[in-house]
Amino acid sequence: MGMSLVLTSATIILSAVLFYSGIGKLRFSARERARHMHAMAYPETRLTAVLAALHPFGEIGLAAALLFASGSFGIAASVIVIILLAFYLLTILRQYLGRLPGVCPCFGPPRKVTKVTILRNSLFLGLGFMSLMGAMHVGDAPVSVLLSAWPVVLVVALALATLVLIQRAESVEAPPEADYLRLPTPDFPVWQNGRSVGLRQLSFEGPILLVVAEHRSEIGGATLRRIPAWRNKIPTVRVLAAVRRADAEWKDETGSDAWHRGYLFDSQGQVFDGFHIDPAVPTAILLGADGLLAGGPVFGREAINRFVEDIARELNDQPNQPA
Repeated sequence: MGMSLVLTSATIILSAVLFYSGIGKLRFSARERARHMHAMAYPETRLTAVLAALHPFGEIGLAAALLFASGSFGIAASVIVIILLAFYLLTILRQYLGRLPGVCPCFGPPRKVTKVTILRNSLFLGLGFMSLMGAMHVGDAPVSVLLSAWPVVLVVALALATLVLIQRAESVEAPPEADYLRLPTPDFPVWQNGRSVGLRQLSFEGPILLVVAEHRSEIGGATLRRIPAWRNKIPTVRVLAAVRRADAEWKDETGSDAWHRGYLFDSQGQVFDGFHIDPAVPTAILLGADGLLAGGPVFGREAINRFVEDIARELNDQPNQPA
């Protein structure tokens, strides 16, 4: 009975975590949840929008399945939860290991990914495996064991304590918006106008909004075509595009030098790989003239458009400096 209670308690706690996560995400509209997914480098597609709309309901449904299902249904629910939690852990690891500050809307609002986030999600994955063991070796549904076992208060208290710890971790992970982590701009080599130059060296000439996109894709091409309009909105910031095609190949295709003057060619792939950029997702990063990252990354055409509007608004709000 002792081991059964431990495994059942793990399932109940995990069910409470998933329920809390789903409710937290429902505080935001489906469109806002899709923006949160774009911030994690998910592509700006119809599938992403559908997943964003259904995600919280899926978590709540899995929470209920863990609590009420038994036998083969309980095993299936636990396996699905383990796959989901493993995917969550891999996603935040990818965010944490990137060169840019990663975010995760794990329980609703996007928070900075830290070692605490990774440890917490690793523990959740461990609870998932305990839940699977419980589904395989405990015959009854967790809710039945919960109602019949004397330590019911202890189990509920553990579940509540877990939620409190989540809330505390979320508070620790949420720095004020003004405290943007300004990391040095990596000096990745790029080609511009037939010469090789470091990205950080290039930024010393003035602030740059770097738009990284795969020009051969439909979304990437549409994003790059917006650059002239963005340049008009923020004339004091150079808007440059980084694409992966080599300079010589690009000239052969276009037959024109002038057309690609505003482009940087990431012929070695270091910009895409170093910033962990998905070629399917257009990305924008603001590079400060002091050699530090100044904003972003933001993902997707509409997010970049809003980013440009924010930059323009901030520039307009600055008081005029004396000459």
